[in-house]
Amino acid sequence: MDADHKVSTREKILHATLELIDNEGIENVTIRKITVAADVNIAAVNYYFGSKENVINEALKELMSKLNGTFKQLDDAALSPECRLRNFLRSYADATLAYPDVFKNFIKQLIVHYNDNQAHVDYIEFLQTTGWKKLQDLLRESTQIEDDAILAMKVVQLFSALEFPILLGIQMQNFPNFDYYNKQYRDQYVELLLKSLLNPNAK
Repeated sequence: MDADHKVSTREKILHATLELIDNEGIENVTIRKITVAADVNIAAVNYYFGSKENVINEALKELMSKLNGTFKQLDDAALSPECRLRNFLRSYADATLAYPDVFKNFIKQLIVHYNDNQAHVDYIEFLQTTGWKKLQDLLRESTQIEDDAILAMKVVQLFSALEFPILLGIQMQNFPNFDYYNKQYRDQYVELLLKSLLNPNAK
């Protein structure tokens, strides 16, 4: 197999797996369903991943890689801290909506079965070693707040605000006048969150 074909087939399998998890739940994913959705044979899945568990794990890692990648928005020194934070909030929100049910399941599993999946461990380690500190440092620069406890509370507020609508899922439809899946409303929501996070008196 040539390199381009390897990348193409591998990505097709990962994308199909994420779609299946999103639509049917992780417990209902089978090798047979993956092969049909990705339009590949079982040999291809075994060649790239070896087992269903490995495919699922790599698919979750792919999603987490996209989430981790949103933190790069915080590194653009050419932009003001406010612009960097706004770009991050929008990117993170959009990334969670790429496969909302996968993300919801990921958070649930993260809480209940943290050590059962390497993707869970990797994500928490990234937050502990890199992501959390980046956000705290940016908020410190933006608000001039030096109290680490207050800054930590703001980071918790940030993630809670971005993840709660995903966890509610279809129940969000019961809330009138707010469609989180609509980018216009979502961006407006981000602006409200941004104002709260950058408020130096909110402590």
